[in-house]
Amino acid sequence: EIIKSDAKSPADLKNTLVSPVSAFAAFSMLHSGLRGDSLKNFDIFLALDRDFAENFDAQSSALLNSLQAPPRPEERRGNPRRPVVAINNSAWSTNGATIRGRFDFTPTFVTGIKANYQAEVEALDFAQPGSAAIINRWASLKTNGMINQVISPGILRDLVWLLVNATYFESNWAAKFQALKAIAAPRFTLLDGKRVAVDMIRTQGQLNLLERDDFQAVEIPFHDSDLSFFVV
Repeated sequence: EIIKSDAKSPADLKNTLVSPVSAFAAFSMLHSGLRGDSLKNFDIFLALDRDFAENFDAQSSALLNSLQAPPRPEERRGNPRRPVVAINNSAWSTNGATIRGRFDFTPTFVTGIKANYQAEVEALDFAQPGSAAIINRWASLKTNGMINQVISPGILRDLVWLLVNATYFESNWAAKFQALKAIAAPRFTLLDGKRVAVDMIRTQGQLNLLERDDFQAVEIPFHDSDLSFFVV
């Protein structure tokens, strides 16, 4: 759906990265604030079984916390080290004269997302252009500058609240890759079938491979970790 909304025609298609963990974290915070029919419908949307739905915050919090992997002081950036995983959450509400007026989160909701999702809760005047810059700066800080825009002033001024997740992942490969300049690299096939010369990286070694008639899959492990990158 994200790809469809971004592309008006096949010529507009581009590489799109979507983090299921990030989406799940945002949905989890939203789930905490729902009641009644909205909650029942959202459970159906998330395809939750009864046990998970009844203990949603506790189980979601445990799942997300199990993925967190902060950097170790003895492992300096740039050197081979275990993966760093940071799952950051925040909730923002407007306290200014926006089109729909001021909005306040309930104390129960604030307490819940702080306890279960370590969320930061802030209030801004969404009608002010600088408010989007503050939220974008938060995302940039939490991702070491890799994600520097999550909202625009034009979109923000029509909202009364906003839930944001910024998930950061950094790791070295278990096997070293060699850089290949475009002139020496294999041709890369674009979505429209055109083959172009681009810079690539290459590695050799023993990797887990799955081959079927209609696809191939390879597992590329990260350094000193049980996490891997899967290419299908």
